[in-house]
Amino acid sequence: MKDKRQGAALRLRPEWRKAVLAHAGKPVAPDANSTLRVSFAKVQGYAPRDGAIYTPQTTLSGMLAKHTGEEPFDVPEKVAKVAEAKRFGAWQDKKLKDIPVNFLSDADTTGGNSGSPTVNGKGQLVGVNFDRVWENVANDFGYNPDVARNVNVDVRYILWMLDQVEDADALLRELGVRKGPPVAGETR
Repeated sequence: MKDKRQGAALRLRPEWRKAVLAHAGKPVAPDANSTLRVSFAKVQGYAPRDGAIYTPQTTLSGMLAKHTGEEPFDVPEKVAKVAEAKRFGAWQDKKLKDIPVNFLSDADTTGGNSGSPTVNGKGQLVGVNFDRVWENVANDFGYNPDVARNVNVDVRYILWMLDQVEDADALLRELGVRKGPPVAGETR
């Protein structure tokens, strides 16, 4: 079945790309799936339609507020207990006074980007790309800066999970992460 699908894709891709070019009416970027790439983006929210505004950052408190006990808003009991006890450890964002969970950026994400590291201007890992917003799905056919947003899990949430929820000290040590409050001048 996989070979059949791949064969069909190989046969149809040239026609699909011609259609993309014809629709655009101008040169378009090549399909970069399965290639190494670097993108530059800014963390920012968006307003996809009248009355809907999505902020660029979600938090642990916001996740708990949406908890219904059913997918897609089912917070695992272990996570909820630690969060409700406000055991934030060193991972709390001082401005948010909360644990950052996800953030949006205006990167042009496509199939194959999931799991890509998100780094800041200093080259520090700040997140992991894992999805794109619904309105961004059409960007495979043309980039729209108004709705092009990818979804990244904030590295502080990952580290909070490892530290406070899973007590994964050995893994944190292997990652080179020091537990406890930050030392003066240290960024986390």
